[in-house]
Amino acid sequence: MATSSFSQRLGKNPGKMIDNDFPSTARTALSYLLSDLDDKGYLVKSEEVIRELNRMGRITREDLEGKSEKGFLNQVSTRIFKLSWHQVYSFCERVYSKLLRSIVVEFEDWEEGLASVRKYYTDELNLILEEENLAFHFSDGQFHRRGRAQTQKAFERVGAVLVDTRLEKVKDHYNKAKRFYDTRPKQDIENCVKEALCALEACIEILTSKSASRDFEKAIRQLEGNGSDQIPSPIGEAMIKLHGYRGSAQGVAHASIQGNRVSPVDAELVLSLVASYITYLVDLFPPSQEIPF
Repeated sequence: MATSSFSQRLGKNPGKMIDNDFPSTARTALSYLLSDLDDKGYLVKSEEVIRELNRMGRITREDLEGKSEKGFLNQVSTRIFKLSWHQVYSFCERVYSKLLRSIVVEFEDWEEGLASVRKYYTDELNLILEEENLAFHFSDGQFHRRGRAQTQKAFERVGAVLVDTRLEKVKDHYNKAKRFYDTRPKQDIENCVKEALCALEACIEILTSKSASRDFEKAIRQLEGNGSDQIPSPIGEAMIKLHGYRGSAQGVAHASIQGNRVSPVDAELVLSLVASYITYLVDLFPPSQEIPF
């Protein structure tokens, strides 16, 4: 079963995702993953792995002078640290497509198929990506960006806001929405939308004491106005329209097979908009101020 990193489970905010590097710490972790795969017998011959690394990085004997070549771990680590960051990503994809193998133990009548080996590699590689805060997810042998740049910025802003313990319920719903969005191989986009909008409801209830979960539109209408601590009508209307997606979209709040579509692109937009609305609401109604009536 796939696991998630400690930071992801606890909703910690690790800062801006890295999309233009494969840091040295991640390279070290990848080296140990390859060693683990070799110990388990999941890799083809070690010579083929080394040859692929040499080919990928155009590495010659002269490039390795003075480097330790004792043991598989040292051999792969030395070469991984010579690759450019984008070559490391390409190599990881080559491992999946070319360098993994199934295991057959004939005298025990036991086999571990290639699909199982690839799943193990995928899960372990994704754990490294999460731990290192890299902006990619590995699925079906290829890297995919976790979300658009503007979505990542919205995640960063709302993560800084949700460190306030008074907004713990909001954070729980929002992080659950993100986990549904990040689920692989198939995203749970319906529950992503549902939990994101639950986070928005919880935020309004905590900050304003209005019962948004019972009647969202009524709660927003009570907060609308032109005062410095009120929501301008066009923004309030946009929130109401977005919240209406929960009731009208297929499979979000109900089991209906009719209604508006829900796609990964739609779910990402909802995540981004809700993050921006939460940040806006905290600025407008700081948790410490008196509740407007």
